[in-house]
Amino acid sequence: MNIGYLDFDKARAFLGDCSRATIYRRVASGQLTLYKLGSKSLLKIEELNALPARQGPNPAVNDNDEPAAA
Repeated sequence: MNIGYLDFDKARAFLGDCSRATIYRRVASGQLTLYKLGSKSLLKIEELNALPARQGPNPAVNDNDEPAAA
């Protein structure tokens, strides 16, 4: 089995141009492992694929029976 690795910038692009902080949060939470090859940081493609799909913000909900004021 061939396990591929991506450098940090390619991993960001793979995840939809997420921020560096997003990847560092995922590493800190244990969702991703950061591998080092010399000074280069690498992430396993297999681990990136296992992350939950990105979800957008939840729409605002109006609990009133009447429509929201414009």
